[in-house]
Amino acid sequence: MQQKNIREFNGQQYTTQEAAEWLKELDDRTKSNENGYNSVGELVGKVKETEDNIDEISEVKSISTNLLNKDLFVLDEAYDNVDGTIFASAGRGRTHKLDCLPGQNYTFTGGKADYLYALFWDSTDNFLSSVNLSSGIDTTFTPIANAAKMAFNFANSDASDYVDTLQLNEGDQVLPYESYNNLSRKIKKSALPKYIGGEAYDQTLNTTDSVEFASVRVSGLELDLPTSSSGLAAGQAWVDTSAGNVIKIV
Repeated sequence: MQQKNIREFNGQQYTTQEAAEWLKELDDRTKSNENGYNSVGELVGKVKETEDNIDEISEVKSISTNLLNKDLFVLDEAYDNVDGTIFASAGRGRTHKLDCLPGQNYTFTGGKADYLYALFWDSTDNFLSSVNLSSGIDTTFTPIANAAKMAFNFANSDASDYVDTLQLNEGDQVLPYESYNNLSRKIKKSALPKYIGGEAYDQTLNTTDSVEFASVRVSGLELDLPTSSSGLAAGQAWVDTSAGNVIKIV
């Protein structure tokens, strides 16, 4: 809009005409037909929200299929199968507690066939019961009703032999051993590629130069990426045309 000059007051009273022009000019400069944009306070809130989102920090998580963290295993101890208390037991081993869902299938792999117990607690950490899963090395089970947490006794002797083989994953399939990984890394929004539509899926965070997927299928994919890494920040993608249009991450 073309703004009019409004003279300063300087102790000189405005005339009725000047006051009317002054009020009209003020309305022209500030009024809006859009709800939520009719005051300086409302506009400040909108501007602040925009500034906060310009380079918002996003968190990218990497979670493996293995729910068991071997760094939290305790050797020469076990949970009591009757009341869930912990006691010293040479040669045995116990896992940490982890969340579980009744009705969800879980598969335990890599344990000792003659000794595997699952123990269950409710959401307030009250012990419920234990279940003998020693029917084989690869065992699929479903948590008992009202269970919110579970843990395992995984060996009757030489528990240390199994620390690097135990795998617990969701579902009824035996999956290959995968080290526990529940890492997160925060990156700036500006480092993420532009939104290209479609449904988003969690993917394992790439910490190497090689990523392997069982299968990837898209009906169409269009990326607008630079063809040089020059000026890009860590985590940003570009296309190396000299290597056959390979997408690379700085």
